[in-house]
Amino acid sequence: MKKICYLLSLLLVLTLLVPLAAAPAAAADDVCFISDNGSDLSDGSSPEKAKASLNAAYAALPNGGMIVICGPLTLSRSADGSDYRTPETATGAYTLTSVWNGTDYRTTAEAALLSDMWLYFNSAHTLDHLKIRVQKSTSLYCCNGNKVVIGEDVECVKDGSSNYIGITAGRNDDAAQDAAHGGDLTINGGSWQMIRGGTRNNQKLNCVNEGSVSVTINGGEINAEVFAAGDGTIKGDVLLTINGGTFKKSIRVLGTGTVEGNATVVINGGDFIDTTEITGAVAGSGSIKGTAVLKINGGTFAKKGMIVTGDVGEHEKFSQGITLDASAWETPNADLLTKATGFDQVLYDASKVPVETEAPETAAPETAAPGETDAAETQATVETKPAETQAAETKAPAETAAETTPASSGSGSSSVPVYAIILLIVSLCGCVASAILFFRCRSANEN
Repeated sequence: MKKICYLLSLLLVLTLLVPLAAAPAAAADDVCFISDNGSDLSDGSSPEKAKASLNAAYAALPNGGMIVICGPLTLSRSADGSDYRTPETATGAYTLTSVWNGTDYRTTAEAALLSDMWLYFNSAHTLDHLKIRVQKSTSLYCCNGNKVVIGEDVECVKDGSSNYIGITAGRNDDAAQDAAHGGDLTINGGSWQMIRGGTRNNQKLNCVNEGSVSVTINGGEINAEVFAAGDGTIKGDVLLTINGGTFKKSIRVLGTGTVEGNATVVINGGDFIDTTEITGAVAGSGSIKGTAVLKINGGTFAKKGMIVTGDVGEHEKFSQGITLDASAWETPNADLLTKATGFDQVLYDASKVPVETEAPETAAPETAAPGETDAAETQATVETKPAETQAAETKAPAETAAETTPASSGSGSSSVPVYAIILLIVSLCGCVASAILFFRCRSANEN
């Protein structure tokens, strides 16, 4: 009876747990499907009832959720006519994806985000399992200080554009935007153009970022410059962390703006084979009031002529100096570090520098003309061979010929060697003896 009660209890627990485990995939109140083939009059609950615009999807999910792009989706300009801005009333965290409940709509319905304009995020967003068709050569995603994550499974394809999309953790130089409040950008995949931690362009307005900024790059491909800061003023600290990815151009601590706090760039990994420069700042305006540190703990640096520089330009940009710290690099690139210029300090452990072992010089073998071989050189090359073989190889050509050529029995003819004849006679005698012995044994058996 106790066993039956135990089994019934266990069955009841499992019955309760299974619906809970399936709830995230089955819930429909936080999921909205969207594609060009949909209609904003639909409820967005399935691909067959998809909505047709991002505005309608955000309206259906005011508190955040999953926006599933289940077919080609073309961005539409916002009401003010300047690119697309996510609604300010949609303040939750959103995920844009094309994979849901085991179905990848990129393969089943050619799902993709057709991006021919700039996109401004007014809340936290994650982009993953998504194909982005870039249709405008100068495009930008502005995070406006919100937390934005680019997933590993993001594919960016040039669809009539010459460049990929740039991303700034701050805001654009645009009067229609409020000041950004910090920023948290993470890039795990995709192909992108320029990356900025701060604001883009500060020629018209004094764009201010009220807070610290963090940019983390774990993967993907960056085809233009990467700035830890950017343009405008950042009232806080700036941190750029690179753990992986491929980088085609320069990495910079500072842009043309001002950082009122500290600025730190940490490189733990990544492929910098095509990178030409890692530097503190660009020439022109811009400054950092706090400390400025470039830390290199790893990465692949194989670009010939690549340079690492600190303070450049006509005036000092770093009021407290700039430090290149490679003390934690287990296999520091000595060539890179010893040629670094413009830093107040360059720190690294010289004992960790890999010792370069030179390949042994292999002299090309000298081929002597016939008859000019030095007897001592010939003997040295064969002294490890058996004595008999050595003797055979060191004999003069005439002596060797005499031993291996049978003696002539007459002019123009060759005679059979005597030992061959003897062997033939002995063999015949053996055969005869064997035959006689065989027949005798047979006769004895018959009798």
